[in-house]
Amino acid sequence: MPLYRVALLSFIAIITMVNPLLPADYLARMAADDPEAYRYLPASVHRFPSAPELAEIMREAGLVDVGYRRLMMGVVALHVGKVPG
Repeated sequence: MPLYRVALLSFIAIITMVNPLLPADYLARMAADDPEAYRYLPASVHRFPSAPELAEIMREAGLVDVGYRRLMMGVVALHVGKVPG
């Protein structure tokens, strides 16, 4: 049976990287006509596991050869793992 590959793309809290003094909804207010539509986003990003934590979750789920690579100056992490066959 062939191995299947799983890939996940995740984002980290860019605002705290750029300037921790900016309000959490700064990007939403800058980028959207309706900032209320994106108010959930900062809390969602902060609750999301870090890159190493997500890799461990993938291993605990049974994936093998799990690894990740940070992209875009660390703002994005690309995780890859294989489903054992």
